[in-house]
Amino acid sequence: MSMSVSLKKATNKTNIKHNNRTMSDKDKERNSHIDESRSHENVYLVQKDLKELYQEEFGEALENYNAKQKRNDRKIDDYFKHIQSSK
Repeated sequence: MSMSVSLKKATNKTNIKHNNRTMSDKDKERNSHIDESRSHENVYLVQKDLKELYQEEFGEALENYNAKQKRNDRKIDDYFKHIQSSK
């Protein structure tokens, strides 16, 4: 049995509606490559907002990191934004 992974990553944000196949009729027209008749076969491994997921996964570690920093310019306010803008 073959398996594929489908997601869309724009340059500045992910498109949850595209990934979850919960688009409006207008969006469906633009994404004609999506076969709606097979959507019931999709298996969702994680279906969460990425910012919330990052907070759950890295929030405590970020708090610990920031607590150790003596200089305010080294503290990270928002880890999601931090990695999004890092090189």
